[in-house]
Amino acid sequence: MEGFITHCGSAQVPRTEVLGVPVPPHTKSYKPIPYGDMLDFTENSIKQMGLSVIDSAFALNRKGQHMFAKYVLDTSSDVRGLSIVVRQSYDKTFRAAIAGGASTFCCDNLSISGSFFRVMHKNTVNVWKEFRVGVMLELDTCLEGYYETDRDILSWDKIQLGEDNGYRELGYMVGHKLLASDQASVAFKDWKTPRHPEFEDKTLGNLYQCVTEGLKKGPAATIPERHIKAHGHFRDLYLQG
Repeated sequence: MEGFITHCGSAQVPRTEVLGVPVPPHTKSYKPIPYGDMLDFTENSIKQMGLSVIDSAFALNRKGQHMFAKYVLDTSSDVRGLSIVVRQSYDKTFRAAIAGGASTFCCDNLSISGSFFRVMHKNTVNVWKEFRVGVMLELDTCLEGYYETDRDILSWDKIQLGEDNGYRELGYMVGHKLLASDQASVAFKDWKTPRHPEFEDKTLGNLYQCVTEGLKKGPAATIPERHIKAHGHFRDLYLQG
């Protein structure tokens, strides 16, 4: 699954196997959120957002002491996906964390990020209450942010750019380090010969799609950050009009 990397010893497993990992005993200062509680909370939050899960993946590492999960959501949009990633440990290695956005990343090297939000909290006595409050506050704005992004791209689809202007804009992005050379190669190729028939029109929206394809090149952990910068650039370009 894209954005869900298990190359440091972890293995993808069924959800039931995640729930079967024993929760370590609590102490006065250490009270880890059980894996099952985190997954149930995430799934219930998705339902409260009025969305459903179309794909999911779960992984364990360090004999079950590290847990990772990703949910891909059905937003009834043809433009971009929305996903949520979750991370937790039972051996005090890292903080409980959840992130979400149009682009997310979760890896068993302990990296986790999302283009819309990220909440992290140490497994202390009040972790569960404070973690849930933090996540609910972020989720309130996450869906709004997603649909705002969706509206942006639909607006850009109406702007005819022309092939040469697209080449110039890609060159500008390379010069201003918004695209690395290998990313630009993908974007230039897709702009010249679109990989999907629906991207054949030379619009600002389709140029954005070419750029996002290029941004898949490079370190996976920084994909959400790269998407945020690119989206901001295209929004500025649209406003300049």
